[in-house]
Amino acid sequence: MQDGAAGEEAAEQIKYQQVEDVSGTDAQAILMMAKELVAVPDGDNVWLSHERAKAAKLPLQQAVAILEHVPIIGHDLKHFLKSLLAAYPEVKLPEIHHDTSQGSFLLNPLRKSRLLTDLIGAETLDDPKQQIGAIWALYEEQSKALDSLPKLAHVARTIDFPLIPVLARMEVRGLRLDSAQLATMNAELTGHIADIQARMFEMVGYEFNIASPTQLAEVLFTKLQLPTAGVKRGKTGLSTGQKELDKLRGQHPIIELIEQFRELTKLQNTYVESLPKLIDEHSRIHTT
Repeated sequence: MQDGAAGEEAAEQIKYQQVEDVSGTDAQAILMMAKELVAVPDGDNVWLSHERAKAAKLPLQQAVAILEHVPIIGHDLKHFLKSLLAAYPEVKLPEIHHDTSQGSFLLNPLRKSRLLTDLIGAETLDDPKQQIGAIWALYEEQSKALDSLPKLAHVARTIDFPLIPVLARMEVRGLRLDSAQLATMNAELTGHIADIQARMFEMVGYEFNIASPTQLAEVLFTKLQLPTAGVKRGKTGLSTGQKELDKLRGQHPIIELIEQFRELTKLQNTYVESLPKLIDEHSRIHTT
C-alpha cells in the first residue's frame, strides 16, 4: 500500500494541459472508433476526449449513442451515470475503464479529499476542457501506480470499476421494500422484546430502564451482586458495555437476556421501524 500512496502523492504534482476543442461534423465518427474515452458532463452536453490533447462537445443524446459502445474514463462517474439514467431510463450504461476518484480511494484509502482539484493540485478546474486534461494526467499516473501493484490492479479493474454502473442503476431504480412484511416483523419484535423485559423484571423483582446504563449497573452490581473485578468504570460508574458484559457471561442468566434485548431493539429501531419511513410512492428506497 505504501507504493500506492506514493503513486497518489505523485499524482498531486503532475502537470496537465487544457485540451483543444475539436467539435465538428467528424467528431462523432472519430469518437465512436476510440478504444476508450474521457467523459466530462457539461449541462445538457458531454465532453468526450479520445486522446490527451483533444476533446469534442456533444449534445447528451448524441453522446449516449457513443457511450453505449465505448468504455469511459472519468472522475466520480457514478453521478454522471445517474444523470444519464435520469434522462434515458433504459440506456445501456457505458463500461467504466477507469474512475480517478475510485482509483484514489484504492491507492490511498486514508486520504480525506478526493476532489479532482485536490488530486491534481489545482485551485480551480472550471472549464470542462481543463477537467479533461486533468483526468487524462491523473489517469496515467494512477494506471502506473496500479500496474506496480498487480493484486490491487486486479481488484480495481475486475471489481471496483465494473461495479460503478451497477451501483448507479441500483440507486436510481431503488430497492423495493415490503411494508406489510416489515409491519408483521415489527409486531413480532415488539412481542419478543416485551417478553424479555418481563423475564428480566421478574429476575430482579422490579421494573427498570434496561437502556439506561446507570440503572442497569445498579441492577447488575448492587441488586444482583455480580462480581466487579475487571469491569471498567466510566464517568457515571461501572460500565455495562458489551465488552464488560462478555466478562460477566455465565455469572447470571440476565446477561444473555440483556444481550438479546439490545440486539432486538437495535434491529427494530434501526431497520424495521426506520426503513418504511424512507420509501417513496413506489415502495422503493433509494441509497446514495
